Amino acid sequence: MVAALLFDDTFDHGERERFDQLMEMLKQKRPDYYAPSGIKFISMEINNALVEGRAESLSVLVHELAEVGESDIDRFNRTLSQLAYHGRPYLLLDARRTAWPKVRDSRNVVVWGIDEFAGRGIYTELFEWLEGHPYADERDVEDTQLRERILFYSGVDREDLGDAIARRKCG
Repeated sequence: MVAALLFDDTFDHGERERFDQLMEMLKQKRPDYYAPSGIKFISMEINNALVEGRAESLSVLVHELAEVGESDIDRFNRTLSQLAYHGRPYLLLDARRTAWPKVRDSRNVVVWGIDEFAGRGIYTELFEWLEGHPYADERDVEDTQLRERILFYSGVDREDLGDAIARRKCG
């Protein structure tokens, strides 16, 4: 694929930003070519932004990725893992929330993949909530904000949520 060759070539020559500029031109001038492979291109641009330390462009790119995430759920999940690894977990919330309605209703994602995505979304919400509530325990499952965040993905019963909060203390 031409984009992969361009990516490798710009990497070899230390011109990562040039790759991003070329992808932007492609998106503007040939959306018909860009769109079917958009998730690949955006993933490459996110990789470049992480390596180059361009945090300002990450949120825009991650939002773009989330809009097309269901078209290649494996690549989407790998890119989210890359963001978490590189210390950008705050970007995961928006990405998962944006992608969820499309993933939930997708014909491109197998049923167990949809369930797994929902589970990861729930844990992302839970971990984010726990960051702001470091002394929470299983009695805090009645927190309205937490319940709303979790129920966005699916119905989770009170006991399961309490167990998840309690397990965090053991780990």
